[in-house]
Amino acid sequence: MATTRRCEEDVELKFDGKHVKLEKGMNVDIPIQCVHYDPEIYLESNNFYPERFDDGGLKSYRDRCVLIPFGDGPR
Repeated sequence: MATTRRCEEDVELKFDGKHVKLEKGMNVDIPIQCVHYDPEIYLESNNFYPERFDDGGLKSYRDRCVLIPFGDGPR
């Protein structure tokens, strides 16, 4: 499952020594499952651990745009 977003401005991303340019108007697919199972974002990402969203955790994940079960942004 993925969600698609359109770039509103030119952006250059830098990671792992590589540069990726996203141009205004370009569509970008965001693989939701890859984000939700990333161990750098979610401790024990392969385990069901609903307590991770207690005590402000839910807001923290949403603010960082790493919790996107139904997409992100206005409806």
